[in-house]
Amino acid sequence: MFRNAFWAGAVIAPLDIGPALYSKYAWLDPQSSGIPANHYIIDHLQYDLPQQYSIYQAYQSGEIPWWDPYAFGGRPFLADAHVNGLDPIRVVMYRLLPFVWAYNWTLILHSILTGLGMFLLLRQFGQSPASACWLSLAYQFAGCYIMFIGHPWIRATFLYYPFLWLVWHQAVRGGRLLLVAPAGLLVAAAMYAGNLQSNSYLIIFAGIFAVAYGWRDFQTWKKLVVVLGLSLVLGAALAAPLVSAEVELFVLGSRPIFQGSRLSWFSGLLSLTAIYPWMLGTFRTLDVGHLIGQNGPGFHLFVGTVAFGLALWGGLHRNALADPVRRCALGLVVAYLFIQSTGLRDVLYARSAGLAGMGLIVLAAAGWERMVSAAGPQLRFSRVIIVMAIGLAVATNVGALIVYPRLLPKVRALAERHNPASTFGGKAEALRRFQVENLPREVSFQNPEALLGFAGLLGLGLTVGRAALRQRRGW
Repeated sequence: MFRNAFWAGAVIAPLDIGPALYSKYAWLDPQSSGIPANHYIIDHLQYDLPQQYSIYQAYQSGEIPWWDPYAFGGRPFLADAHVNGLDPIRVVMYRLLPFVWAYNWTLILHSILTGLGMFLLLRQFGQSPASACWLSLAYQFAGCYIMFIGHPWIRATFLYYPFLWLVWHQAVRGGRLLLVAPAGLLVAAAMYAGNLQSNSYLIIFAGIFAVAYGWRDFQTWKKLVVVLGLSLVLGAALAAPLVSAEVELFVLGSRPIFQGSRLSWFSGLLSLTAIYPWMLGTFRTLDVGHLIGQNGPGFHLFVGTVAFGLALWGGLHRNALADPVRRCALGLVVAYLFIQSTGLRDVLYARSAGLAGMGLIVLAAAGWERMVSAAGPQLRFSRVIIVMAIGLAVATNVGALIVYPRLLPKVRALAERHNPASTFGGKAEALRRFQVENLPREVSFQNPEALLGFAGLLGLGLTVGRAALRQRRGW
């Protein structure tokens, strides 16, 4: 994932986007092929790296960059939604290390702590070290974080949620009210690392946690009101210097809400293609998500084909709602699908996918336990997964390798007609041609990722039904 960025041999930002897509930046690399490696994360180049360098220079000078006179006619810099300048990890890195080291290791530590938090949470819920390790890695590199690596505040704030779930779980179930103090610190850290939008995700998480754990138990509800209420108030008080500036900017500023078409309400449904997201295309070829105004909906919810299959196995259990942990996990997934299927998508965005990602991993842990214990209708679920894997493989490969080549001239002509010039000049013609031609290689088994995804689903189906399959030699 990071390779030589570990020792500052490269910066974790897609610098090849500039000369590849925008004629204004052709001088950066006159030999550019016009096909960048990862053009999807364009905000990383345009709206993260330059600002982070300004913040770094301020911290190195012993200043806090509250005000930026150079952009947007002057603005409260750290209150800007994208800046992530008071992220506790970033502040420490920027004070201690040279810029490229500090910039890289902020993102690397975000990633490592995301996995560590999930590992500790799953161990708290009784997972074995092996299963907790694999599922934590799946969460650490989930699509909800990789797709938004150019928005550093997303992972920077979500990385505290597993720790917060762990502390709240112990406080409510164990009656340890003293844990309100560390919970408040975690809330404050999440607020300093985020913005008003991510703070709304925190409120959604707290609400789902309260409903899941309180359910019909009045005594538990009394604990929840104290624990969650004090945690949120304490965290907001500690983060008041930033939150108050964000609120002021929000009140005085003006940003109209972009309202997508009604087709965008299909984002929730298409998000379920996360079990095999290549079926809708990727950012390196044509993407069906463009038709509904949501790029790569399946990849936002992608935690791996096996983990998603296990999450289905764990979440569809008839007794899933009997356990507060699984109730909370299901609630997080349903909340995201609801957001993506309603007008809330225009306010909360697909950036809220971190909520669902966390829920899917906890459900996958429950599915892992069902698989290991060989409980439930194993053969039925095994058949569903195996048939689904084979059906997806046949459909995508036949469509990409046999049907699509016959449609290629029409697709090529359509792409040329609908290729507007970018705001920086140029039409990215080389990239558009590459995307059109690349579909067979991207969604068929010519893509190792798609082949491994199929193998994972097939392996999961065979593993889940192994006991029953041994008795049915025909299978």
